[in-house]
Amino acid sequence: MKTIVVFYSNRGNNKYLSKRIKEKIGSEIFEILEVKKSSSLGLFMFIILRKKAKLKETNIDLSKYDHIIFAAPIWASGIAMPLLNFIEKEKGKIKSYSFATLCLGTPRVEEKAKKQISTLIGKDPVAIIALKYNDVLPEKEKNTIKASNNYMINDVDYEAFKEQVDCFLSEIRGVILQR
Repeated sequence: MKTIVVFYSNRGNNKYLSKRIKEKIGSEIFEILEVKKSSSLGLFMFIILRKKAKLKETNIDLSKYDHIIFAAPIWASGIAMPLLNFIEKEKGKIKSYSFATLCLGTPRVEEKAKKQISTLIGKDPVAIIALKYNDVLPEKEKNTIKASNNYMINDVDYEAFKEQVDCFLSEIRGVILQR
């Protein structure tokens, strides 16, 4: 099974997660890049106005892959617009996919992300995982905007998520091998 991790990461958290997944499964990896990195105002425009991201041109052929693991942050209960814009352009080449995110962890985030990405691609993901960094924050920082804006994953925090990531990857392997 030829697999690739395709990710967008504004501050580096989902890049970290994507690299760890790539190392774990030995896949290829591809980063979606904006022409110009979004500022805080730009992020606001994506979130509120659902403004399209201007992405750097790519020459990746997703049809070469049996399975794609997409990863991106969640912004205001929705998948980051740069990833959605990329998928919109490439969705006809997606055979099988899963979705992962490292995010604050708003209520029902997995359910909302699954609905959003399934609607866009036209089929459900094999697996979905939302690693909630709110779970590893000190009690006084939980559910705060400041913590959400400043959080950067580290190796210690990743250890708290390792079992969830392993289960996510096992679920993918199990479904793909049954095909």
